[in-house]
Amino acid sequence: MVRSQVGALSLLTPVVFLISPVLGSISAIADVTAFLPDRAGQQILHPAPEGVLGAWDGMGVMALWTALAVGAGWWVLRRRDA
Repeated sequence: MVRSQVGALSLLTPVVFLISPVLGSISAIADVTAFLPDRAGQQILHPAPEGVLGAWDGMGVMALWTALAVGAGWWVLRRRDA
């Protein structure tokens, strides 16, 4: 969605390394942060997942995030480059 590789990395890096861990440490919204892509992906890899999501639930959340990213990319491609 962002034309520049630097722009894409500058948006992605804070989300993965700053926003998710900071919001996950706040107990009032810790259950909501389990639905962020990095946290849901971690649940897939654990043999005994802990928290709100199980392994299959984490896989579903990751699939939804992936579908959202592909859909947004398709929309931007059709809008800009058509």
